[in-house]
Amino acid sequence: LTVNNMDLLEQAVTAHQLRETLSDVLGLRQHMDEERTQVELDLYFYTVQFAREHNFNKEQTSVLFTIVKRTHEVCTETPLGNLEQCFSYFRELVLCHAVRRPPFSIDLFNAEEVKLIMDYVVNTYFRHYKLYKYVFTPTVRLDLSISYTGLDEIKADANEGGDNEGDKVSQDTGCMEQGPPAVIANEVPEQPASSVEEEKTDLKSYIQRELSAQLSHVHATIAEQMKQSEQQLAERLASIEGRNSSGKNSSKSNRK
Repeated sequence: LTVNNMDLLEQAVTAHQLRETLSDVLGLRQHMDEERTQVELDLYFYTVQFAREHNFNKEQTSVLFTIVKRTHEVCTETPLGNLEQCFSYFRELVLCHAVRRPPFSIDLFNAEEVKLIMDYVVNTYFRHYKLYKYVFTPTVRLDLSISYTGLDEIKADANEGGDNEGDKVSQDTGCMEQGPPAVIANEVPEQPASSVEEEKTDLKSYIQRELSAQLSHVHATIAEQMKQSEQQLAERLASIEGRNSSGKNSSKSNRK
């Protein structure tokens, strides 16, 4: 956020005025009817509210706003799971503004403010990480490519059978030119229509069985992957909360 943007935000007193100002600053007013825009506006609105509740100055509010915005952009740049990458990027941005090491970083936030920011973003944004993924990332479409084993052999057998029948027909035609037609008619039996229908039915049932088996396998694989990703996400959030709680306990013991 620029200096002019921060001045406009300072002039917004009520929640409605703050939302209107944020929509103008971020260029979201033209898309206010979209649900995605409302979710994004809520994210930045509550970020500014958090900064106000903890008496952050203009520089701190602007930096916190930018940290949340960039973390959100990294999170939604791909529909794939990148929770660890997003959290590492967020932590680096916070540390760059918490340690005095010019020109690489500045000490804009103290240790207590860093802890407040970490707790707030972890308990709000990263706790609803999958929901933001669902809203802001495109839907991934899976195209199935299925190959059937045994169909080539069936086709080859059918072609060979057709060639043999062609040879028989040519031989029978030669016999028709030489022998009596009554005898030739008895030598060339016609294939009944019921056998052709049975072959088509068998082929159709075979294709349906193979397709059902492949789809069942794909569904099971996707379900297992989603279950594993949910377990990993829960474990990571639990570890993050554990570290934060241990940090709070250690700080309380040091104060005592």
